[in-house]
Amino acid sequence: MKHENSKYGNATIGNGLPALRCILSFCIDKVVGWVRNPDKKNHADIGAAIAAEHICLAVAVQGLGS
Repeated sequence: MKHENSKYGNATIGNGLPALRCILSFCIDKVVGWVRNPDKKNHADIGAAIAAEHICLAVAVQGLGS
């Protein structure tokens, strides 16, 4: 991906992400996740995805990459 405001804009999977400095990983504990009653769907994964997206948006606002 390339973005004119990103100092990591030329980094791609193909060239090994030469400027990559950090990888974030999000984990969930399904034991404490919220479970919807009608279908017993555990929403812990959705909560983690929302948190990850907020961090990605904050990083983009700072011009650090995507």
